[in-house]
Amino acid sequence: TASGASGIAWRAWPLKRQPARGALAGVVVVMSCWGVWSWTASTWLTGLAVVVLAVSVGPFFLPTRYRLGPEGVEVVRRPWPRKTRKWTEFRAVRAGGDLVLLSPSERRSWLDNIRGEMLHLEDNREEVLGYVREMVDTSTGSGSA
Repeated sequence: TASGASGIAWRAWPLKRQPARGALAGVVVVMSCWGVWSWTASTWLTGLAVVVLAVSVGPFFLPTRYRLGPEGVEVVRRPWPRKTRKWTEFRAVRAGGDLVLLSPSERRSWLDNIRGEMLHLEDNREEVLGYVREMVDTSTGSGSA
């Protein structure tokens, strides 16, 4: 974790921290793809299942770099492109375990995980939480600058 006047940067790799959960996820992905093949015998549908599942579990299996700065949040997850979002896009911060969700809505919604930004934490929970809460409060005008 690196922090300074310009923000906070870190690298998170959930698979490295939770290999047993990774093994279980791998088995579920393989069995799901096998199930699609068994049920449909369609190469196209099985390939689609592989792609959908790979995209959905990618953040767990691949290392991700995060950078929080005065302008916003930058997420770099290879092989996906870099994603940058401004603080003004977020209205709420929700934390649980090793995750922080930056949500675009003040009220909880089932769309939060899709529309928001999920940050995987390492040993920097309090530092990141304090920073994102301050930046979201400042951008929404509910906090003091």
